[in-house]
Amino acid sequence: MRIAIDVDEVLADQLSGLIAFHNAEYGTTLQRGDFATYRFWETWGGTREEAIEKTRAFHQSSAAAHIAPVAGAQDAVQKLSRQHELIVVTARWNDIAAETQQWIAEYFPQAFSQFHFANHYALDGSPERTKLEICQEIGADLLVDDSLSNVTDMAYAGKRGILFDYPWNQSDELPQGVLRARSWSEVLRSI
Repeated sequence: MRIAIDVDEVLADQLSGLIAFHNAEYGTTLQRGDFATYRFWETWGGTREEAIEKTRAFHQSSAAAHIAPVAGAQDAVQKLSRQHELIVVTARWNDIAAETQQWIAEYFPQAFSQFHFANHYALDGSPERTKLEICQEIGADLLVDDSLSNVTDMAYAGKRGILFDYPWNQSDELPQGVLRARSWSEVLRSI
């Protein structure tokens, strides 16, 4: 099976690193529980563009290189890579592709055959792509992601999705073909 896997909050615990960076840089006292949305400006205040710039500043700092993997991700990805083709499909910007690939090589060596960047929230005018478009182009059978809309798009296209459970992706109903997982152990059982 060809499995597309997201980076932030699926492979990488970006939010914890971003919160620590934001608290240090901007004098806030944010905690993980403050994030009921992944639209950071709704938690931080300010504009969408200001939140994107803060996130960009984080990715340009040394703190971004020290993001920890999500609990259980390394072991699960290693197991999956023995039987399936794994492909990174991330919303991250094109201009941090090299840093992202370096981070993945450090924590998930030789586990992924391809890397695709959807370039969401890019401020430089470069085009964005949907994860569904990328998954259709690469022939992915399954997307493991933390975005409800991304896995829902996959389901409506006749593919499967596994939704990592977070406060920002709650829904009373999931479409057929989408399962919710609270851990990488549950992801493995679902595949």
